[in-house]
Amino acid sequence: MDLSLSLSGRRAVVSGSSRGVGFAVAKALADAGAKVAINYLANDKRAQAALDALKEINPSSISIKADVSAPEGAERLINEAEEAFGGVDILINNAHGRIIRNIFPKSGWEEHQSHIDGVLRPAFHLSRRAIGGMKSNGWGRIVNIGNNMLMQPVKGYSALTSAMGGLLGFTRNLAAEAGPWGITVNMVSPGFVLTEETPNTNASVLQSIKDSTPLGRLAMPDDVAGVVLFFCSEAGRFVTGANISVDGGRIMG
Repeated sequence: MDLSLSLSGRRAVVSGSSRGVGFAVAKALADAGAKVAINYLANDKRAQAALDALKEINPSSISIKADVSAPEGAERLINEAEEAFGGVDILINNAHGRIIRNIFPKSGWEEHQSHIDGVLRPAFHLSRRAIGGMKSNGWGRIVNIGNNMLMQPVKGYSALTSAMGGLLGFTRNLAAEAGPWGITVNMVSPGFVLTEETPNTNASVLQSIKDSTPLGRLAMPDDVAGVVLFFCSEAGRFVTGANISVDGGRIMG
């Protein structure tokens, strides 16, 4: 019985993965033996640096520039990954649009729609395109990256929280439909994660989050990547429709 974390022979696509959590996930999958396609929207220089680092782990790694919030961008990403690897077994939906903070009811429907388009549309289009190949192979993994504000709302983020609620509903319904095909679909919801954007966050806010976290520190991208790797591996083969908070115990339940 194979309950290892090995992904040898598997082929993965990680959207929004030239930096931060997305890149950490791509690296973890490559470390486990998977061929990985990273995806980015605009910054060619940063994407090349990420690809160079990934190629040191697995020379088969590739990068694909595509706006996955649009159907044609999602189609191109999966098409190019399938052409390079011969198929796609694992899809990580990490690409999210720009987050807008505005207290309700000052925030209009346009802001809510923008978050739905930025969070749910990419996951929908990519999953819709990739799932056919997984079904044919009788094996697949889809992991959607969410946010723990879904379980503990923060003032000013009603639009983001609504979009994350939609992503969780999509995750669970797809899990129910795809399970008979040998495909698991899960969601990982990090809390605050230390990334390249952390310097833009007030030091007192960071300390407050740290102080309210039972494990006594802030999350690193690798903390999130480890849970994603579990879901993608044989060790997580009998878990589907789940949502796990990766926040050091800040939200329990």
